[in-house]
Order: sequence, then C-alpha cells, then structure tokens
Amino acid sequence: MATANSLDAEIDSALSAIGTVTHADRIRLFCFSPDSPAVHDSHEWCAPGVPAMLHRFRNIKRESLPWMYGQLDQGKAVIVPRVSELPACADAEKTEFTLEGIQSLMYILLRQNGHDAEFLGLEAVRTEQTWPKEFEPLLKLVGEIILGALHRIEIEKNLREAESRFRAIFEGARDGIVLVDPASMQLCMSNPRLCEMLGYSARELSSLHVRDIHPASDWPDIEGKFGAAARGQNPDPNEVRLRRKDGSTFHAEVNSRKVKIGERYYMLGILRDISARQVALAALRFSEERFRSTMQHSGIGMALVAPDGRWLDVNEVLCDLLGYSADELLATNFQSITHPEDLEKDLDLVRQMLERRIRRYQMDKRYIRKDGNVIWATLTVSLVWNDDGSPAHFISQVQDITEKRNSEKLLRIQSAALDSAANSILITDSAGTIQLVNQAFTRATGYSKAEVFGKNPRIFKSGRQTTSFYRHLYDTILGGQTWRGEIINRYKDGREVPEAMTITPVRADGGGITHFIVIKQDLTLQKMHEERISRLNRMLTVLSGVNSTIVRVKDVMELASQICNLAVENGGFRFAWMGLLNGSGDHIIPLARAGHEDGFLDLIDLGLPAETTRPATLIAQALHGQRLVIVNQIDTDPVMACCRVLAMARGYQSAAALPLVVDGKSAGLLMFYANQTDFFDTQELELMEELRADVSFALETIQKGNRIFQLMHHDPLTDLANREVFFERLGSVIGCAHPQIHKIVLMIFDLVRFRNINDALGRSAGDDFIRQFAARLEQVAGDRMNIARLSGDRFGMYMSVDNESMASGDILSESVRQLFDGIVKIREHEIRVAAKAGAAIFPDDGADVETLFRNAEAALQKAKHAGDHCVFYSPEFNARLGERLTLETRLRHAVEDREFQLHYQPTLDIKTRRITGLEGLLRWPGAPKEWASPSVFVPVLEDSGLILDVGHWAMCEAVAQFDRWVSREIPTPRIAVNVSSVQLKNKDFVDAVRRALGPRLPEQCGLDLEITESLLMENIEESIERLREVCRLGVRIALDDFGTGYSSLGYLNRLPVTTLKIDRAFVMGMDSGQEDTSIVNTIIALGKALNMKVVAEGVETEAQANLLRLLHCDEMQGYLFSRPVPADAIEAMLVKGLGGSQG
Repeated sequence: MATANSLDAEIDSALSAIGTVTHADRIRLFCFSPDSPAVHDSHEWCAPGVPAMLHRFRNIKRESLPWMYGQLDQGKAVIVPRVSELPACADAEKTEFTLEGIQSLMYILLRQNGHDAEFLGLEAVRTEQTWPKEFEPLLKLVGEIILGALHRIEIEKNLREAESRFRAIFEGARDGIVLVDPASMQLCMSNPRLCEMLGYSARELSSLHVRDIHPASDWPDIEGKFGAAARGQNPDPNEVRLRRKDGSTFHAEVNSRKVKIGERYYMLGILRDISARQVALAALRFSEERFRSTMQHSGIGMALVAPDGRWLDVNEVLCDLLGYSADELLATNFQSITHPEDLEKDLDLVRQMLERRIRRYQMDKRYIRKDGNVIWATLTVSLVWNDDGSPAHFISQVQDITEKRNSEKLLRIQSAALDSAANSILITDSAGTIQLVNQAFTRATGYSKAEVFGKNPRIFKSGRQTTSFYRHLYDTILGGQTWRGEIINRYKDGREVPEAMTITPVRADGGGITHFIVIKQDLTLQKMHEERISRLNRMLTVLSGVNSTIVRVKDVMELASQICNLAVENGGFRFAWMGLLNGSGDHIIPLARAGHEDGFLDLIDLGLPAETTRPATLIAQALHGQRLVIVNQIDTDPVMACCRVLAMARGYQSAAALPLVVDGKSAGLLMFYANQTDFFDTQELELMEELRADVSFALETIQKGNRIFQLMHHDPLTDLANREVFFERLGSVIGCAHPQIHKIVLMIFDLVRFRNINDALGRSAGDDFIRQFAARLEQVAGDRMNIARLSGDRFGMYMSVDNESMASGDILSESVRQLFDGIVKIREHEIRVAAKAGAAIFPDDGADVETLFRNAEAALQKAKHAGDHCVFYSPEFNARLGERLTLETRLRHAVEDREFQLHYQPTLDIKTRRITGLEGLLRWPGAPKEWASPSVFVPVLEDSGLILDVGHWAMCEAVAQFDRWVSREIPTPRIAVNVSSVQLKNKDFVDAVRRALGPRLPEQCGLDLEITESLLMENIEESIERLREVCRLGVRIALDDFGTGYSSLGYLNRLPVTTLKIDRAFVMGMDSGQEDTSIVNTIIALGKALNMKVVAEGVETEAQANLLRLLHCDEMQGYLFSRPVPADAIEAMLVKGLGGSQG
C-alpha cells in the first residue's frame, strides 16, 4: 500500500515526465469549486531554473482573475498560446500571468466530481509554447490515473483513522463498554475498563451470559430492559446492580442501544460505576443537612442565592438583619434590596464568578431594610457548581458592620480633622507636654513635629499677654472648662501672629483630665482672604439682582423694597433702607427698609441741613456732593456723631450712602449698614457706584411715568397722599408690623370751624390755612408718607409707638398736642387752630385698615361730642392717657410747691469701710403710692421738660447741704447727683451748674455729676466740651451704669471722667455666673488702665463685697451698708466718724 509521502513522489515523477514530453516549464494539478474563492489541493512541478509559484497560485482570489475563473466555472479548458495576445477582457489575467513569468499556458479539465472540478495545467515560462490538440486526451488520461491514486490513498487513510479512533475510545474509555448478541444475550466483546470493573479477563467475559453479571434477584428486571433495547427501544439511562467475579455487587448506570456492525446487529452497553456517586450523594445529603443546621444556627446572616439573584434559602439572622420574613425574602432577589450605589459593583463581582475569573469575593455593601433604613454589611460570597459545569447557587454570608462603619467613619473624620484640617491642632498631656501636632500646625508655625514633641506650649509665648490673662486661661481649663479667646503667639521665624485659640480639656472615665486639645487659627490671612472674596461676591450678587429688578419693576415703592431686601439677603448687610427727598428738598422720606432696624429710622434725624452747615452728616455729604460716601468705622467717624450711639446699639459698624441723582439733582438716598468695621474697600467702590447709577436711572425712568400717577393719587393743594394711597400705605405698614415690639396708632384730625374761615376770609385764605396745617402735620409726623388729606377739612396720620410708651400712655408728644391748639397767621389775620382727633391702635382696636379706620372715626365723633381734643377708641388706653396727663399736672404743682427732697446713699472704701462719698437721689414724699417711685415720675419729668427745673434744684440742694455740713465742721464727702439727657442737651447746662455752685473756687466744690453711657454717646463732641467746662468749675464726673451702654474706648479716654460705676446687674450676677464676674474684672482693669476710680453699685451681700475686694475694686455702694436715707440720717453716720474728707 502506497503511503502519502511515496504517492507525492510518484505524482512529482509523473508530472516531471509530462513536462519532459510536452516541453512545459511548470505543471500544476489543482481542484476548483465554483463557490470557492481560490484553487485548492494543488501539486506543482517546475523545470530546473523555473521558480515555484504554488503559494502565489493558491492565494489568487477569483475576483482578481474574472475571465479565467469564468472559463473554469463552465468546465472549459483554458488555452493561451500567447499571454501577450489575451483579449482586453482578460487584462487582469495578462498582468498576473506576466508577474508569474508565464508566456503560454493550457489548463485541461480532468473530471467533474460534484461541484468540484479537477484540472491539469501546463505553463511555458522560458519561451512561448503551442501544444497540439492531440495532447489533451493523453494528458487527461494521465491526470485521471494520478487523481485515482490520490483518492484511493485518501479513503484508506480515513479508514485507518476511524479504526484508530474507535480503538482508542473503546480501550481508553473510563466507562465499561460491552457488545452483546441480542439473540443469545452472550457477551461478545468487552473493553479493559469493564474487565477491571467486574474482575474478569476479556476472554472470561466473552464466555458469560448477561445474567452472569447481575444478581439473580435482578434478572427479571434486567431481561425486560434488555428485551426492550433489543427491539430498538432505547430507554433512558437507568441504575442497575452488577455482580463482580468475587460475588460482590455495586451500582452502575447503564446506557444501552441496538447498533449494526457490518451485517450483524449487536446490543451496545456503556456501564459507569456509580458506587462513589452513591457514597457522595449520601455524604452530600449529610453535608446539606449539616450545612442547613449550621446556617440556621449561625450568628451571622446566611443565604443561598440562585445565579439570577433570587433568594433560595435564608436564615433567621438575615431576616432580622433586613427586617423581612423568610417568605418575603424568598419572593424577591438580592438586587431589589441592595443600595443602588453598590449594586453595579456587586453584579460585576457576580459576573466574574460566573465567568470563573474569581472563586469568591468579599465586599462591604449597603442593604435597604424593609423599614427603609440603610445598613452596612460585609458580604462574603462563594459559588457552588453543578457536575455539568453549570452554576448551582451562591452561598452568601452577611455580617452587620453598621456600627463598625459608623465608628470607622468617625475615626476617619477625626483623622481628617487632625491631619487635613486647615486649623493648627496640637494635643498635650495633662501636664502640658506636647504629644501630637498636625500638618497645618507645622506649616503655620515653621516648627517640625520633632522640634515641638515633648515641649511645653510656652515656647510659643510672645510676651504680649498679661499674667492675669494666663491665670484666667489656666483657671478655666484646669477647672474642666473649654477656654476660647484670642492670643498673640510667636512662630519659629519670629513673627508674632494673632490667633483664635480654643483649648478643650479631655476627661477620662473617672473624671480626671488626661489631655488638652488646642485648636488655633491664624486670623490675619483667613479674615483677609474671606473678606476679599465676600466683598466682591456680595456686591456682584446685589448688583445682578437689582438690575433684574429694575427691568421688571416699575413702581418706586416695590423697587425700593426689593433693593433693600436684596441688599440684606444677598449682600450681607445688617440693615438697608432707601428714601427720597421731600418736595422742599430738606428731608428724606424712607420708602422701604429691610434687615435689623429696631426703630432706627424713627429715631434719627433725616433732615438735610444746608450745604454750609458743619460738621456735615453722612447723608448731607452724599446728597450735597452727589457722590458715594463710605464710613468704615462708625464709632470714630465724625460724620456719624449725630446717630453713633443709636447705630452701634443696633450693631452697625460701617455704613455707605449712595446718593440717587435724577436730572442732575439729588433725588434720594440708598443706605447700607454693615455689622463689621472696614466692611467696604476700594474693590467694591466701582460696583457700588455702578449700583448707584443703575438705581438713579431706574428712578428717573419711573419718575417720568409717575407724574400722571402723582396727580391721580395726591391732593393737589397740599401734595399729600389722598385717601386711597393712605389706606394702601397703612395696610403695608400693618402687614410688616411686630405688635410684640411696637404698635401702630391711626389718628384722624378734623379742623373745627374751618367753614367759618372760608366764609369770613374767602377760599384763598381757607386754602392757605389747609396748607399750613398740613405743613404742621408733616413736621409732627416727620415723614409725609405717614399722613394724608382725607377730605376737605379732615387729615389722617399713623405712627409707630413702642410698647413701653403705650403702657405709660406717653403717645401724645408736645408737638402733637400743639396741633389741637395753636396760632396760624394768614395775611394780617391770626387764626387759632382748633382740631379734634380720634385714634385707634393696631392690633388692639382693629386687625385691618378698614376696621382700624372705622374705629378711629368713631373715636373722632366721641371727641367732638365730649369736648376732648383727642379720644382713643380703647377706654383702657384713654384711662392710661388721662392718668399720664394727671401725673404731669400733679408734677407741675410739685415743682411749684417744692415738694421734692434729696435722700443720700453713701459710697464706702472697699478696704476700710469708711464713707468716701454720697449720692443724692430724688424723692417725692407727698406723692401717691403708685407715683412715688422715681422710675415712674422721673420719665414724666423728662418728657414734659420739668426735669430742667427739678434737676437744677437738685444740684442747688446738694451744694447747699454740703455747705451746711462743712460749716458745722462735720467730715463731709463730695455729693453726686444724676444728670438727665434733657439737662445735658440743654444749651444752658453749663450756666445752670455755674449758678448752682455760686461764687466759689474750684477746690471748694463738693459737687459731682453722674451721667450714663448712652446719654454720653449722644452728640459726643458737644457733650465732651460741655463736661470739660463743668470740670473747670471743680465738678467731677462719674460714668454711671457702666457696662450697659456702647462706649467707644477711644472716646472714653478723651472724657473728663474720674469715676466708673459698675452697673448693679453685673454685681448681682457675680453670685451665679462666671461671665458677670469676668465683666466686672474687665471693667476694674479698664478703670485702672485709664487711671479712674471704680465704684461697684448694688452691693447687697458680704460675699459680693469680699469678691470685689479680691478683684481690687476701689469703692462700693448698696443696701449692704445703707439704703438712700434723709439728710439727718446720713449726718448721724458722718458725726459717728464713718465719713471721710471731701477730697
């Protein structure tokens, strides 16, 4: 039998012979299919010196040679005597043949085998060759002989390979294989594996019957199954028992079917020993039961999960963890309760397990409980595979780590706070030894961690703090309290840096202090950086919002309101307001306000003085100069002198005035107040200037459109608002009112006998009278927005009144009273004004405009019939008002009848307990009990102006009493009396003091004057000058109730004050709070620094007195020593030797 190699050699020899006979240079034997892209199964012979082209020939695609393949597709021979003469349709072939060096060729069809066609090709390379037609039959015969030999060899090769494969499978199979004669049930042929399974040799098995390898008890079943298989019924694999040669049995799985081998039929049986499987199944059942028991009693959540995520089995711990019952979980899948942010990662790991890229995985993930809460758990997953390689189920272990995660999160936060915090942090032990610092600390101070470890924080001391500062610091932290404050520390490079510092003690479980945590912040850079950014951002935000508002809003009131709101809400201003100049141009009328006002606009002077008036106020500078004016320090800037105390009391530290200019004239003002000093800088000025210009433009545009509106909604005679506008404004005020702070009083005025003026003097005189009354009303109201002409002789006015004045009935000021009775000059006539008024109070007498107006009208009618100038709708308030008027009348009589007395309370040296001074306090012995308290009658004296007379009498009486005691050689200390704001503001104040002292030298003066902080801060420059003049007379000045006002330390240093009196509230608070003690200590230290004597008021206990002594207070005053008593009682004390000299 020829082999493939010998056959190839024979084919090459045959092709060589053909080449010799035909004089061909290259001969090819190849096969071609019409649907194949190229030729295949090629043989090639080349004459010596002719290059082989078989590889190239095999790779030529049919689309590259369309003409040649078209011939081959039809089974035709391809004969080309001269390649150079190929037709134009064969240009591709001409190119290819030329590349292969072919000059002539002939491809002859040998035979057609189905779709395949087999060819013999002759090619001439060296010279052109023309082969005779007679060569074709001969060449075809030789080619067919060669192909026949090739096919025969291929068949033999396939048979050998098939037999080899069968033998390999039969003998190498891991299962037993047997051929059985179906007629006799005799075993005919067995493989080695079956021999091994049964313990027989192949020869022994070939002599056995089927029954011989089965237990006798199983024969009936075996014969039935064998008969079915012999009839061609192929049953499913089934389990049987086989008997070995030694008599033992084992379980096997049998697959049997009828097969034909040659001309005979056999039963083919394949037997697999499943004894191990049975053992494994038993072990598996035991393992599953043990696993289930372990799972159900496990301390962590466990589950079996299908490959698609469905819960197959869950234990009780997992149910409790997730808040579901077992049935609820088994009805869903793990995806539905996995947190969305963790699901993708979980599913990706599942995919990796299913793709066998990982064997198990563990991850921390979040589950969503049935109640909606989220828990953290550590999930550990492994995958169980089926025998066929498919995934069976996942085993999931779920460990609740919610508490652990929270702890780790807290630790991360603490670590981040320490290592990544922007603030410097250092930690010391209880002795103050540095144990840890963070990176921010090393960056800020320049010290490395090694340089400060084990050191004491005193290495950072700059020497700028006092001993008392550190004593207070140590007392605080060693007492277990957190200390917060500012300190100046010295860094490694020598710089002294202001820092905000917090020191917090850390206590052990037993209560003792173990560590101190110090947090420090460099205030300089932080504040500069934050302020620089916020300044630009807030103004850009305000400017953007205002420009948007300008486009939308066409009403001045709404425009002003929205601008103010934007300034406060987006600009960070504490207070903002916008107003317009009145018709005469001498007064600002507020249109809108926002932020923390607390009645500020009701208390300050909004008048616009002449341009020559000096010193100019902030408003005057802005409006006269038509320029933006900035005040960055309200407490020191002279332009704020007129309202400094009021502004600072409300937390205003900086201010900006933006004049609004329309048609080249000042039309109004936009005011911003901030709660920080140096709030405005140069970077903001351009933005604020742009804001001012935009609002001015908007006003000009709106004003032109509002001229018609003005004619429609204002009284043409007085230019006051008419009834409709007045009601609208009143409604707006009521809507913004805060009844717990102040109330709104509506008053309706009716001019009595106005018709008589018209009848007697003519309408022109009546119009003049109306205009003059309107001007008086506007002067009283201070804001023409609050008043209106309701009809011919009727006017309306509303005002805001604080609750304290409401309670006392102090509503009708002197200027309001003058409206009811005064003289108006018209031409040469003097006409007495006679008016009646009815008043109603919001919300007491009405919660809306209509109700309030109706009740004020009712009160007006009552006033007309009752003969009173003004009647309030509320009877209770009328009673309070009447009581107030009665008290004022009674006080006038008391002044005329000299019913007042001075009682004296001593001031004592805190160490010797000797009297060092007296305070003369005003008393009214003849007053009814309800009026006897100074807190009741003194405010009425001030409001009515009677305090000028009473205050002067008090100074005269104190001086006279001092002289009487001195003349009797009684040791007499100086006597102090209180000065009211009305007295200090009076231009004759200095003369009044001079008259009280009489002709005496300054060193003979025994009079002291006590003033309060808030009183002092009004018109500060003028107050300082007047007090200096008084001091030149020998009078000493004491600052009373110190600590409750808003004194500027800069002004305090300029004042001619010799004594600071600590307010009694702080003294009383020392018993219950560290804060008040600290305040008292600070005031004492301040007084010492300013070289002033410090007196503590309201001392009532020995504990207070001892603490004040320890704090180095100079003197004290209070009920512990004496109440205010008459002169004779004090005289007795002085005579007993308790007094001191007048010095």
